[in-house]
Amino acid sequence: WPAENFARLAECLRRFPEVQLLFFKGPDESGIIESIKAILRQPIVVADCSSHISHLGALLKRCRLFIGNDSGPRHLAAAVGTPTLTLMHRAKLKTWKIYDEFQGHFVVTDKVDNPESDRALYEASTVNTLVSISVDEVYNKVREILGL
Repeated sequence: WPAENFARLAECLRRFPEVQLLFFKGPDESGIIESIKAILRQPIVVADCSSHISHLGALLKRCRLFIGNDSGPRHLAAAVGTPTLTLMHRAKLKTWKIYDEFQGHFVVTDKVDNPESDRALYEASTVNTLVSISVDEVYNKVREILGL
């Protein structure tokens, strides 16, 4: 999901005083974190968990919701009992939608026309189709999950 979308989502969620945003930075996220900071033009809280996955796990355990792409932190959040909202390629649902909504794990997918076709599977794995997920769609799902 593009940095611009994460920044717009952060702007929307900052309207709620009970919401505190925490961005996690791993070894490969410096660029996206800097992009989000530049777009928001406001300070953001960033937890640099590049060197210790145990720090990431401890912080995730204290969160009310993890929002992110289908990634290692998503699985770690689920492992420590934190609800998740994952942005995922529709073509990956069969393989990677391994957590249930009744346990607090939700998925928003891209808009691939025919997720069963070989071409759609190929495109989803090679092209960033997550851009088709709107900020409004994610924002509304976050509000529903958190009861905002």
